[in-house]
Amino acid sequence: MENAAYHEAGHAVVASILGGNVVSVSIESESPEVDGDAVVAWNRNGRTDHEMALNEIRVALAGPIAEMIYAGEYDYLRIREEHSVDWQIALGCLQSLHLNTDRAATLIQKTVTELYQAIRQDHIWSAIGDVADLLAVHETIQGDIVRETVEFWQHR
Repeated sequence: MENAAYHEAGHAVVASILGGNVVSVSIESESPEVDGDAVVAWNRNGRTDHEMALNEIRVALAGPIAEMIYAGEYDYLRIREEHSVDWQIALGCLQSLHLNTDRAATLIQKTVTELYQAIRQDHIWSAIGDVADLLAVHETIQGDIVRETVEFWQHR
């Protein structure tokens, strides 16, 4: 349950930081494929299709990376079965960018590395930890709680 809480908190916190409107986040799921869900609504706010795809990739992979950091695993480029849905979302967004194979591989490696470094920053990791704690207790929280938590830690 705690791994799932950190996973979903990773999605939600990174989405909030990137300007997404987190509607809700939950570690309750009726699907055997996923342990939870982070619902995010995006406003374009002048973002290009490329920028929107990159944000979707970042949010999709933030969950697995946060979970691996929490678990003390650092092989963050390894695709694990329990993260296959997240990787499918990320790879679908990557394909929408119409890059050649080398550029796509470079972009995904760079994005994952940057995410790993960003999530480990104190203010982001603290926000993820607080959201994960709330999820462990309540199982589902509303997006305004995520936003308030991110804002609290960004101003520390």
